[in-house]
Amino acid sequence: MSLPRWCTSLHPAASSIQLHDHLALPPLSSQINTDPYAGGWIMKLKMSNKGDLSKLMDAAAYKAEISE
Repeated sequence: MSLPRWCTSLHPAASSIQLHDHLALPPLSSQINTDPYAGGWIMKLKMSNKGDLSKLMDAAAYKAEISE
C-alpha cells in the first residue's frame, strides 16, 4: 500500500497492521482536527498485539510526563 508522503512519518502507539489509508485527504488538511471520525481520518489500523495497550499512559500519567 503506498502512503502519501506526509503520512509516512506517523507511528502508532501500539503494534498494528495498516488496513486503509485516506489518499483523498489533502496534506495539511484542517479536517484532521475538525472532522477526525468522518472525513479527516488519516489511516485505519488493526491492532496486532493488544498487550501493547498496557504500555500506554492514561491522561494523568501523560500530564505528569510532559510537565517534567
